[in-house]
Amino acid sequence: MNDFSDVLYLTAAMVIYSMLTMNTARSFLSTSDTMIRSDVEYRTIMKAQDEIEQVKLIKREDVD
Repeated sequence: MNDFSDVLYLTAAMVIYSMLTMNTARSFLSTSDTMIRSDVEYRTIMKAQDEIEQVKLIKREDVD
């Protein structure tokens, strides 16, 4: 009976370990996705600010 209970404990431990591993992988994927999205947003805002600065420079040249 001792051998059978060891197999059950091992099976339960493997299930718990696999659940923890899957949750960790999901968390890393979510973090990676968030980092990529924020980088894209940052670059978009940077490009928009560059365009606004160019428009301001053209407007100043027209006034002069």
